Amino acid sequence: MNVYEPEDSLMGSYLFFSFDLNAILEGISFLAFDNVNIMLGSHNFQFEKFETEFWFDINYTSEEFPSSWPHFSQNFEISPTMFLPKPNIFMPSCIELILPDIQPSSIPELIMNTNNCRLYYMYDSVYKLPKCVFNFCLRFSTNQPEKMHALLYLYCFSFTFLYQEKIYEAEM
Repeated sequence: MNVYEPEDSLMGSYLFFSFDLNAILEGISFLAFDNVNIMLGSHNFQFEKFETEFWFDINYTSEEFPSSWPHFSQNFEISPTMFLPKPNIFMPSCIELILPDIQPSSIPELIMNTNNCRLYYMYDSVYKLPKCVFNFCLRFSTNQPEKMHALLYLYCFSFTFLYQEKIYEAEM
């Protein structure tokens, strides 16, 4: 709306937080055929004479309404098929973020311990985003480090791919 001058914009001194039919009808009653501004835009308009807008270098034309048009605005009735929708009962009334009742700790909590791996959990008190970190210590008894490096890379990629669906909310 900052493109238009304030007198060309609809505005007022009222701020509404709920639906008020009387206020809407009162506002509609101020709209008259002699104080309306209709803007049409298209790439295909063919103007016989046009002006060029100074700032944006856009071609436009300004015309008065034909004298045969005002009869359309007389005896205007609101169509019963045009109405505002009913209030959405699924819309929440409170949108505050509820923080979990977790005491932040400086060290992670061990939640799973097996012979092959350990799984720790720690609540992210800084960004409040879940994060998952997997640390493995794999030992190979072979003299082919290139082959083992390629297999280890493939294993890590496959592991990340398989577990991404289970912990999709967390950054891995």
